[in-house]
Amino acid sequence: MLFCFVSNEVLNRNPEEGGITIDNQEDIILVRPGTILERETQTDLTTEQVIELIQQRDVSRDRLNEANDTINNLQTNLTVEQEAHQHTQTQSIILQAAIVALQNQINNLTTERDNRPNISLEDYVEGVLI
Repeated sequence: MLFCFVSNEVLNRNPEEGGITIDNQEDIILVRPGTILERETQTDLTTEQVIELIQQRDVSRDRLNEANDTINNLQTNLTVEQEAHQHTQTQSIILQAAIVALQNQINNLTTERDNRPNISLEDYVEGVLI
């Protein structure tokens, strides 16, 4: 069994008429399974570089923890504010109902007053004293 690959040079060519033309056999690479085509070079880091990367990671971790704490605090504050808002809405509904009840009482009292016969203050005092 063989695997077929094309070289990186072929992949980097500009397409012509909707495709890439392979000009010669060297552009086609046949390999057996397990064959390594290219090796990457691993760079050894100095102790200082490793320490710097660890410090950067720790700073990033601290910033992430602070951001998570901020998010948690904001979510808690949001919940408290939503509950306060709901309480305020409930109180508003209760006060609106009380206003309607008072307006009804005022209307009833006004109607009673308007339906009473007009009497003078002297007649009223005589009626109370008699």
